Amino acid sequence: MPKGNKRSLYINDDNLEYLKQEASKTKKKSVSQTLNRLIENVINTISFKKEFNEGYIDTTVSLRVELVDILEVIKEKHGDDAVAEFVNYCVLKVLNKQGMDGRARYPDRVYCGDNYIADLARKCKKFLFEKR
Repeated sequence: MPKGNKRSLYINDDNLEYLKQEASKTKKKSVSQTLNRLIENVINTISFKKEFNEGYIDTTVSLRVELVDILEVIKEKHGDDAVAEFVNYCVLKVLNKQGMDGRARYPDRVYCGDNYIADLARKCKKFLFEKR
């Protein structure tokens, strides 16, 4: 058995088209640089995946560090499914409320800024971790 890392990669036509699109977004336009960036993104992503994800699509969303800590607490207590359902519920609850308000723009953007989100996340994290 050979030892060491696999050094070859097989790319099918669908993946090649995606890699060309991603490579066109960078300055060097090299496929290897694009592959390394995509692999690094996968390695550094924290995921909360629903076990039987029929009807779900795995996505990557940037969250505040404090929010990830809170979601990890939910994961410890209730599992990945609970985190996925919680996030879906919160998003749908806000969108549903906006739809019932009869707003001119639907869905409306939340205009609160990153600093406000960071403050709320810290307060929520403090409250939840003091309860533990």
